[in-house]
Amino acid sequence: MLGETLHRVSSRQELIAALIPSAFTDDQDAARWSTAAMEFMAAVTRHPDAAAVSVAAQRRHEEQIVALLEGACRRLHIQPAIPLEQVVVVLGALGGSLGLRATVDPATDVAALAAGVMTVMFPEPKE
Repeated sequence: MLGETLHRVSSRQELIAALIPSAFTDDQDAARWSTAAMEFMAAVTRHPDAAAVSVAAQRRHEEQIVALLEGACRRLHIQPAIPLEQVVVVLGALGGSLGLRATVDPATDVAALAAGVMTVMFPEPKE
């Protein structure tokens, strides 16, 4: 799904919008899933073998996202502010943290916060 969306983006604004989880505003269960994911990660840290498997799976997933973003950034002539490998880790951490924030403070505009961070990570295209 993300791959199809990134293949269709035609501007920096569309790229940023594609990376903002719609679950922040559209999914009633998003906060619950963010909490469950954070609880899982906390629990898995007590089991090194399980943590290694989880991290390996996460890194494979991140590599796939990096490849998709590389294509979109190249096509749009966008040079990310930091390496895409780091962008993807930051986006994952940001999403989880903002999901928790939405749980405890639904008045926070987490989508606007995410957009602000991504605006910095994906500067205007170089001509």
